[in-house]
Amino acid sequence: MIDIGHVTKENKSVARFKFKNVGKSELSIKEVKLDCHCIKVNYSKEKIEFGQTGFIDVFYDNHKIGFFEQTINVYFNNDDNPPVLLLFRGIVANE
Repeated sequence: MIDIGHVTKENKSVARFKFKNVGKSELSIKEVKLDCHCIKVNYSKEKIEFGQTGFIDVFYDNHKIGFFEQTINVYFNNDDNPPVLLLFRGIVANE
């Protein structure tokens, strides 16, 4: 979970989730599912070798004043494991 705290309506909210491949085979993101159209993501497109790190950048459109909490489901190339759930939250203020 990343809590970005208080942000203003005029600024975009961005968070970076980092992950490390600790498995024995290459790791890649197969799909990312969002629960809101207010979120955009950019993530590592290349295969992540053992010991290397990847990222998922989350961009939230601060269009509503108040608390927000959004989830992102990340599906990796290993179908034996369930998706990873990421949580992104904060509070949007007028100023």
